[in-house]
Amino acid sequence: MAAVTFSSKAIVACVAMIVLGIGVVSFRGAVKEARDLGWVAHTHLVLEKLQAVLIDIGQAEAGERGYLLTGKDWYVGEYDADLNQVGQDLKELRDLTSDNPRQQEAIQRLMPIVEARLTELSEGIKVQKQTGSAAQLEGRGGTDGGGFMGGIRAQIGEMRSTEGQLLVDRLETARTGTEKLEAVIVVGNVLAIIILFCWWRVL
Repeated sequence: MAAVTFSSKAIVACVAMIVLGIGVVSFRGAVKEARDLGWVAHTHLVLEKLQAVLIDIGQAEAGERGYLLTGKDWYVGEYDADLNQVGQDLKELRDLTSDNPRQQEAIQRLMPIVEARLTELSEGIKVQKQTGSAAQLEGRGGTDGGGFMGGIRAQIGEMRSTEGQLLVDRLETARTGTEKLEAVIVVGNVLAIIILFCWWRVL
């Protein structure tokens, strides 16, 4: 009788340890999964911010062009707002990629091209204010801004490619972590059930 009691306590203790182990692993797995998914969300945010920079510059171009064609100050106000947004989004992009030296270097290459294009736009508005003529539209490299926009798109495309690969890697890490966690939970529960079943058969 004493042997059976001891055996029962040992089995109960064993099952309790398994359940406790599953709980600990589940908690750690949940924390890691949240962290992995956080990095996935972070990558999506960087991709969105890269697109926002392109949109900001496009809107600034539209504001400048509208002013050159119409001379209406309303377009200047829109241009100034877009200019501020470009700066804000570039700063946020720099902050978001502060953990990635490769992207920081890419931003360093992007900034001078963006500044050159924005300077060109500002000069267009300045000339329009001084001369009241839209003649300066001629010979300015068309809508590509003398090649600056091509450089901007190429650099942002490179950064998108880098983030795209990071997204693939981070999604895979999150998927693998989830699968491992599920496997541990299933194996632990099955083991606990087997032990309890064997114990029941012995009684």
